Amino acid sequence: MAHLDKIKEGKRLPNKAQLNDIGAEYAIASTKDLYKQLLIANKEDPLHKWKREDRKRVFVSIIREYLNWANARAREDDKRGTDGSKEILQRSKHNI
Repeated sequence: MAHLDKIKEGKRLPNKAQLNDIGAEYAIASTKDLYKQLLIANKEDPLHKWKREDRKRVFVSIIREYLNWANARAREDDKRGTDGSKEILQRSKHNI
């Protein structure tokens, strides 16, 4: 229960992998052009009817963009921690 108290106080906790909705939105937006390109190449068929390699390219792109976003946020938090801050960096859709 001590960790819940720390979270309520905005204190830093050991990093654990988790999904972030803002990061997911960033990844989807970053993959939009590739998706549109492949949609045209696949004659506007639904995604589940695309060639496997094309479906994989879309998913790999989304995952890669999400990881790029998450790594950038982690570096920001690490730098803040190194600089002595114990507070959690508050994020909004405006500072993606």
